[in-house]
Amino acid sequence: MEPHIVKPCDLKSFHPGTLSPNHAGIIPDGTRRWARINHVSLADAYMQAVVLLQKIVVSLLEEGIHEISIYLSSEQNFKRSREEVDAFCRAEAHFCDALLPGIAESFGLKVVAVGNMEIVPGYLRDALEALTGMTASKTAGRINLCAAYNPLEEVSHAAKHAVLLNGLQVKTPLDLVIRTGGANLLSNFLPLQSGFARLYFLDKLFNELEVDDIRQIVSSFREIGRNYGE
Repeated sequence: MEPHIVKPCDLKSFHPGTLSPNHAGIIPDGTRRWARINHVSLADAYMQAVVLLQKIVVSLLEEGIHEISIYLSSEQNFKRSREEVDAFCRAEAHFCDALLPGIAESFGLKVVAVGNMEIVPGYLRDALEALTGMTASKTAGRINLCAAYNPLEEVSHAAKHAVLLNGLQVKTPLDLVIRTGGANLLSNFLPLQSGFARLYFLDKLFNELEVDDIRQIVSSFREIGRNYGE
């Protein structure tokens, strides 16, 4: 299915077909609905989702994208039932413990955790801290894991620094954002960094996403002239 595309402005002109995205965002929406439709437990559905997420990350890196921001969870997600919070947090911890370290090592990626770590379970916080610690010296690329994320929290963190924008935890503007699940909204995902991003909304639920969908989106991005509002 072709993604729905919203065409925002951008920051400089170029010849179509020559510009590749540097920073991509992923909003993996729809796993709960996929679990209900397919009569799969939430725990199994979220585990399948992070295995797929691993493949999507590799696909984006192979397309030449150097920075990836992943919306693991919002602060509001932690208002869900204890069973559901544990299901997605266990899957996210598995992603950090078992799936992402090999990718980070192979591609030389620094992994950064962004969000309110005070409300995430201890096992997920430990997994995030271990992963960010072991990749702290990597310089070839970057993955931002947004867990319990709230943009106001990020701005509050940045305000403690002398220069607001330089104090943001995610400093690089997003070039494109991909959201599954049929909802055409950002849901508070890095709004300050998404101002000129191209937004791709797919009707597919995240667990239905395929690597070819990602390749098609990146190809579409490269074909579009952009002038950043000039």
